[in-house]
Formats: sequence, C-alpha cells, structure tokens
Amino acid sequence: MNPSLPCQRTFGWVLAAVFALLFLLLYGGANIVSDWIPWRWHPALPGEAAWPFYPQWAPLYLLMPLLLFWCVVKLNWTAQWALLATLLAELLLACVFFVLLPVETAFPPRHVSGWAAPWFELATTLSMRHNHFPSLHVAFALTAALALQPVLRPLACLLSWLWVGLVAASTVFIHEHHLLDIAAGAVLAVLAWRIVPPWTRQAAVLQRVRLEWLWCCNQWAFARRHRRYALISLMIATQRLRRPQRGTLLLSGYCFLQAVDDIMDGDRRSRTAPIAVADALLAAWQQRRFHTAHNLMLLAHDFQQRLALLPDADHALADVGALLQVMRADRLRAEARAVWSATALAAQHQATFALSLDLLLAALGSPSRAAAAPALTTVLGWCSVMRDLREDIAAGIINIPQTQWQQLSPPPNGTPPDSWLRQPPLQQWMAAQHAQALQQLSLLDTQLAADSLDPRAQRIMRIFARSVRDFAQRRFYRLYPWLSSDA
Repeated sequence: MNPSLPCQRTFGWVLAAVFALLFLLLYGGANIVSDWIPWRWHPALPGEAAWPFYPQWAPLYLLMPLLLFWCVVKLNWTAQWALLATLLAELLLACVFFVLLPVETAFPPRHVSGWAAPWFELATTLSMRHNHFPSLHVAFALTAALALQPVLRPLACLLSWLWVGLVAASTVFIHEHHLLDIAAGAVLAVLAWRIVPPWTRQAAVLQRVRLEWLWCCNQWAFARRHRRYALISLMIATQRLRRPQRGTLLLSGYCFLQAVDDIMDGDRRSRTAPIAVADALLAAWQQRRFHTAHNLMLLAHDFQQRLALLPDADHALADVGALLQVMRADRLRAEARAVWSATALAAQHQATFALSLDLLLAALGSPSRAAAAPALTTVLGWCSVMRDLREDIAAGIINIPQTQWQQLSPPPNGTPPDSWLRQPPLQQWMAAQHAQALQQLSLLDTQLAADSLDPRAQRIMRIFARSVRDFAQRRFYRLYPWLSSDA
C-alpha cells in the first residue's frame, strides 16, 4: 500500500502542467533545431503517397490528449508519477530522432475546405514540419492505455484500446505520419513502459517524489499565510540552484520546523492533538526511528538524515531536539493560556531564536553561532512578538509579561482588538519594548562588526538585522499607529 499524499488530485494536475510545459519547450525546440539540419529522411514505404486522404479524422487526432487527462483522473499518485516519467523518457528520446532524422513526408500537398478545415489546420500546426519519426501521438496514446489497464473495467479497457487504434489510424488518414512512424512510436511506448515504471516504483524514488511534493505543499501553505514566507522560499530556491546539497538541507529544515511550529501555534489543523504530535516527534528524533508513512515523520526523517552529514552533526541534532521541546512548551502555555513573567518570556524567545539561528548557520557551513551576536536573538524575539501580538493572544499565546497583563481590564464581548491594545499599561510596555529594541539594534551593529564572526554568518545576520530594523522603524508604527509620535 502506497503512502498518501496531501492534495493528491492537485499532484496529478501539477504533473500534467509540468509535462505540458516541457513538451512545448522540447518538442518545439527540436523542430526549430531540425530546420538547421542539412539532410532529410524519407520513411515512406512504396505506395504510401497514394493513400487516401480523410481530413475528417483530424478531430480524432486532436482528441489524443484526453487519454492523458483520463489518466490524471483515474490513477493514484504513484501511477501518475510513473506515467509522467515514461512520457518524459519518450519525449526526450523522440526529440533526439527529430533532430538527427528530420522527416520529409511523401504525401502530396493537402487542401481542405468545409467543417474539417480548422481541425485539420490545428492538427497540422501541432504536428510541426519535421517531428514525425517516431510518432509521439501513437507513443503517448499507447502509454496512456497501458497505464490505465490496472484500474479500468473490461469494457473501459476495450474502449481505451479502441481509442489508441483510432488515434493511430487518424495519423495516417490525415497524412501526418507514415507506417514506419507509427511502428516506431509503438515500439518506443512498449520499451519505455518496460524500463521506466519499474524504476519509478523503487522505494527510494517514491520517497524522493513524496518529499519534493511535501516541500512544495508546505511552502505553498506558508506563503498563503504571509508573503514573507514566499520570500524565504525564493531565497532557499536560489540557494538550492547554486549549491544543491546545502539548499536542499535548508529546504528540508525549513519545511519540517515551520510545519511543526504551525501545528503547535494552531495555524495548522492536525488530526492528532498537538502535544501528542510533539511527543511522537521528540521520541522519534531521539530514537532515530521514524514511521515514514506519516508525512510529518517523513519530513523529520529526511531532515535528520541531512543534518547527520554535517561536520558538527551531534550539536545540530541536539539543537533540533531542544527546539522541538521549546515549541512543545509554547503549545502547553497556549492551551493553558498561561501568563509568564518577563524573565520566563525572554528566556523562551531567546531559546527559540538562538537554536533556530544556530541551525541555520550550521546548515550554511558557518562555524559561528548565535552567541557571537546575542543582540540579534533579542531583537528577533521582540519583532516576532510585536508582529504577531494580536494573532498570538487570540490563539492563547500570551507574550505580555504577567506584571503588565494583570493591569489590563478584560475586554467586553465584541470589543475591537485595537481598542483593547490601547490600554495605557500595554501602551507603556510596548513603547518601552520598542525603545529597548532600537538600543539592541545599535548594539547589534557593533557585534556584527567583530572580526570573530565568520563572513557567512555576518551576511545572514545582517539580512535579519535589516529586516528587524525595517520593522522597528516603519512597520511597527503601521501596526500600532497610536504609538507613533505623530499620532
């Protein structure tokens, strides 16, 4: 039994879109390149040029893609992946033939009028001038029928084979392909189906496909919540292109840790109680045994395997365990709507961002750690609290110290959040926190200039510092305009 995927139907349509894009690029590119080839191949058998011409068959020729869409609807994700890989293999091999053996057909000029004319013109345009041997129309139709056999009833199976036969016949009747083109397309489909699907069904291959899809789904979920996550995904994608191993480690850690954080914060629904999720992850992380049929466990397993390759792997693995503990503690206080002291809150935020920054630096290959610039973790904690203050309180996460919280009046039902946040004790605390953050940012500039910091650590820390400074100087007052001196 294959593990499930989130958004399995979407997975199929994404594969279809990817294949369509690659087909346009490779198929069209091969035709352009073949125009520069000085020779032409003539695959026509004796007498083929005199075969009858029936442009009325053009609609059947154009309906071949519906077989592929049928596959998207009927097949599970592993079969969809096997089909995509097979079609891509056929496309790549066919494009080699299109370039090396550009075809010159033996059919006479065709002139069509009446209702079939637009269908025929579209079919001719899509076929392109030299891309004939092998026939991808036949290869794709036959591959789709082979993929559908395990999931169709006998009558539907018969219909699919009839469809393949009609598609093959249409290529001859509208003078788009010779018999050798059709035979080559059929051979290509059979060989590709024998070779490619067994490879796609290997456990390691399926696991990698699951991971790539889980990473995509998680990044999409993060970005839908806030555009800053889209920027993070873009930066990681750039790093992945430049340094695939390091970039993939960053992506793996980002998707796993942010997904856990979302579950703990209540930003993502979970069928299992969040604390139970945290306990299971902690046990699996410490024991290094993961039930990878569960998507979150697969993310954890992959991240642990990649961390284990780092020079300082033991410290990095321990940091992840400690960070999971910190997120679990956040969930417990959210469920209890616990109000902590300023000291306890500061320690929680310091641990959260120090551990996160240490992991990021380790993944980037930097020997420096967060302790070299303690002001950075302080301002990151402040920025996180102020940015999400409204949402956190609604979720039961009280990041306001106990002393200030006790001075606040309970808001009447229906009270707008902003009117509640304008209470004097809270305003005073927020203003004081903002002033302290500006002081810490000034101190941070000095800490980042230290010679002891690795250049890679300096670069990433300066990015975070600029982001926090922008928040402190501009976005903070947009969130809380009544705290501005201009208010």
